[in-house]
Amino acid sequence: MKNIFRLLCLLVFLTAAQSATAQPKNWTCYTDPEYKLKLCFPKTWGVTDTIEGARFFIFTPSQSDDNFTENFNVQAQPTEGQITDLKEYVNLNKAELEKSIGNYKKYSERYFTQKGVKWYEIVYSGMVESVDFNLRFIQRYSLYKGTAFVVTYTADGTKKDAFAATAMAIMNTAGF
Repeated sequence: MKNIFRLLCLLVFLTAAQSATAQPKNWTCYTDPEYKLKLCFPKTWGVTDTIEGARFFIFTPSQSDDNFTENFNVQAQPTEGQITDLKEYVNLNKAELEKSIGNYKKYSERYFTQKGVKWYEIVYSGMVESVDFNLRFIQRYSLYKGTAFVVTYTADGTKKDAFAATAMAIMNTAGF
């Protein structure tokens, strides 16, 4: 009886682990051709690698009542050995955020490991120069093989984010 219980527990654990990492069938993935960072997202979302300043850009489907398109942008910058510590990189970026984001408000931050790579996540809101309303950001930083990566999800901060759960699921697919 104990062996059957252990086997059932193992099966439940393996099924949960597989479903936590499995990509939904109606999703697709984009991999940056140079840096190999991959994000998966719903097939109804769009992707482009032609926007200046970003390695690639993923955006939500249009909504009829929307004046802002929620989106991800991915940036990559070789560190050329100048920065090798994630905490140092994070501190430089946090100081810049506080200076450049109007009405800056931090909600949460954490360090974690995902798919064997260390990341830092910060959730914050504020205003940027080109938009006249509050935005909400989920931003993740990583240093991987001599390159600094920043993955940012940006949403309209003035209303409930219909894509929040999907955005976190997308963030959790990031890998090299």
